Amino acid sequence: MKRKQNVGKFILSFCLVVLLVLQTLTFSATAYAGSAPGDSGTVVVSEFDPSNEIEPSGSETVFDAPEGQLPVSMMASPMPEYSITMRSNSNASENGWINQAAFVEGAIEWQVEIAATDMSDPTILLPLADLKFYDALDPVAIGTYVESSFKVNGVAATPDNGTTNALAYTFPAGFGEHAMITFKTWIPKEKYYREYNAGDSGWQTVTNAVELRDASDNKLLSSSPWSVALKPDWIQMIGTLDKQANPADPRTITWTIDVNKNYSKQGLKDFTITDALPAGLTFKSAAYQLWNSGTNDWFVTNELITPSANNVYTIGDVNGPIRLVIVSEVTGNTTSFTNKAITQWKLDVNTVQDNTQTTVWDTATVNSSPSITAQPSNSTIAVGGNTTFSVSASNTTGYQWQVDQGAGYTNISNGAPYSGATTATLTITGATARMNGYIYRVIASGLATPDAASNGATLTVNSPPSIIAQPSSSTIAAGGNTTFSVLASNTTGYQWQVDQGAGYTNISNGAPYSGATTATLTITGATARMNGYIYRVIASGLATPDAASNGATLTVNSPPSIIAQPSSSTIAAGGNTTFSVLASNTTGYQWQVDQGAGYTNISNGAPYSGATTATLTITGATARMNGYIYRVIASGLATPDAASNGATLTVNSPPSIIAQPSSSTIAAGGNTTFSVLASNTTGYQWQVDQGAGYTNISNGAPYSGATTATLTITGATARMNGYIYRVIASGLATPDAASNGATLTVNSPPSIIAQPSSSTIAAGGNTTFSVLASNTTGYQWQVDQGAGYTNISNGAPYSGATTATLTITGATARMNGYIYRVIASGLATPDAASNGATLTVNSPPSIIAQPSSST
Repeated sequence: MKRKQNVGKFILSFCLVVLLVLQTLTFSATAYAGSAPGDSGTVVVSEFDPSNEIEPSGSETVFDAPEGQLPVSMMASPMPEYSITMRSNSNASENGWINQAAFVEGAIEWQVEIAATDMSDPTILLPLADLKFYDALDPVAIGTYVESSFKVNGVAATPDNGTTNALAYTFPAGFGEHAMITFKTWIPKEKYYREYNAGDSGWQTVTNAVELRDASDNKLLSSSPWSVALKPDWIQMIGTLDKQANPADPRTITWTIDVNKNYSKQGLKDFTITDALPAGLTFKSAAYQLWNSGTNDWFVTNELITPSANNVYTIGDVNGPIRLVIVSEVTGNTTSFTNKAITQWKLDVNTVQDNTQTTVWDTATVNSSPSITAQPSNSTIAVGGNTTFSVSASNTTGYQWQVDQGAGYTNISNGAPYSGATTATLTITGATARMNGYIYRVIASGLATPDAASNGATLTVNSPPSIIAQPSSSTIAAGGNTTFSVLASNTTGYQWQVDQGAGYTNISNGAPYSGATTATLTITGATARMNGYIYRVIASGLATPDAASNGATLTVNSPPSIIAQPSSSTIAAGGNTTFSVLASNTTGYQWQVDQGAGYTNISNGAPYSGATTATLTITGATARMNGYIYRVIASGLATPDAASNGATLTVNSPPSIIAQPSSSTIAAGGNTTFSVLASNTTGYQWQVDQGAGYTNISNGAPYSGATTATLTITGATARMNGYIYRVIASGLATPDAASNGATLTVNSPPSIIAQPSSSTIAAGGNTTFSVLASNTTGYQWQVDQGAGYTNISNGAPYSGATTATLTITGATARMNGYIYRVIASGLATPDAASNGATLTVNSPPSIIAQPSSST
């Protein structure tokens, strides 16, 4: 059947050619081409181009077909007609949103379907061999090719080499008539990281179109473009004005920044968030949280983090969402803050898509909640009167006045008697008596919550004035101050009056009066002549009649005064005394004592009596009361009380020996002292006991200082040895104090009684030198070998060198003529030196010349 159709078409073509030859004798060759893009993205085109007319060959002559028909070849050779359809597997419809998986991957998968058929018979399929698929792939507009993603009819294929950014594929010899090509491109990072924020004019799109080219790289046709829409939402930021625990606490704003929460993209490296806090905020703290995929929520653990000097928070490598929380403190008066955060990162496997842009950002604005800065004030008017309630508020966009008629606040709507119900000022026109006591407040709303509620302001609608609390009589001292006060309702004015004995007259401000037209009349510096004056007030209001208070009497008393002051007193310990005062205008007395820490009241009880009378009696004063100061406070009917001068009590104690004199030992002719330390003492008398009892010492050699604390003895004699000394200390009180006795020891110097004698011995012999001395405690023998005396030490031939007898053992001939003496020392100086005693050492006879023989 197909063969018969082809033969018929051939005969028809031949006949048409003959007719044309007969008419024009001209052959024309045309190529008919066209494209028809539709929703399917398919383009159909023949292989011929009407712009390139050619002479037909004997086997390829073609001619124009009637309108609506395709040209038919004179021969039966097939003429190809191509179609190309493009779409994306990453979205559902042209210009539709990219699907989540593709966006997370960061790549768009494109699908291109190419087919070739015989243009005269679409049922005849023609091969695509040697034709080329071509995609220019602008890296900024479309993106770069994802390596190893190219497939032809579901089989991985390798694109042609030699293209810079473009993607091309030449169908090999023997390739069939249909190709389904799929490949991926990386979403350009300029679009991938172009955060869509409120106020943007649109979103991002990636639009791609491909071509089919012949073997000479001439374009045969292009596909209709296919667009994939993106609305990247990498980052979300909110700001919260934190609630203050106490009004005095600093205001803080917490900024919460979530990144990658919508996509949970993995493999983010060198992750940073840049956030420069706006003016008026200072950094307090920051922490970040990672995503727990197990609970599908943020990890509870917070990692503290500090920004760099450039406000960069560096977190490092991240797999999945991340949250940064920054706490800032409000340091100024700014009420609105807009904060911007920018995030960047790199990818661990696809560096071409590193987020080096500054377009992944978000802002958050925090407005302060409305605040009442000036409260509405209470208002008092007469029935039928008008008034307003006003408020000042900050951070406010609207107002709603409310009224509490006794059952809670309800909103007010404009309408008599109200106007301005939603403004800062509520106006009341023609108030009625029933509105008396109504309370008004306003709710101020703003861009932030909570709304602010003002204090309540009370509306008072007046009736005639009435005295609620009467003034009270007052008693003061001359020169004193007082007030008369009244409490009245429905009152707008006051006028105080005084009755000095001839009826009430108005009072004007001026000494001694002030507040004459207020609820309180003040009297400053009242005089004695004002005693008995009567005062009242006339209260006026918005309604009549005026109200007159009762009269209140002023009593003016004179204060007490000290006429005769108490005198100081001096007594002995255990003695008695009194302190007395004379005072006028006095109704009572209170004696006080200052023991060193200020005055305190005295109560009757030993040693005191008469503590609340004009005379204080002290019986049996103790020594500890010495130095106490006494005064009296005289009170009367008027103040102030009168305080007397202070009077000092002096209580004298008998003398006492604190440090006793010490015994002393000196040499005859020497000097010494005896000293004593005593308290409560006015005089001293030294005494000596020479063996028959103590007698007073008078100044004169050897004594001086006989009536002072120190007795001096100059040039003591040996006869004074053993004398005992004491002192009698006297004072303002008895008895006198006698010290212990101190003994004087007077030592005499040593003396030689028996001198050493010279001695004559034979060489090698022994001898002694002895001495007798008095007042001696030590001896030192000396020898004069011809050059003066030197001390002898024990050692051969000497022994007993420091005793009364010096022993010489085994004297040598050279010691002949040595002279010996002793130095006797004692408790007193000078030492005593004995006479010298000579040692004579004789040698034995010796034959000097021998007798000679004689013949």
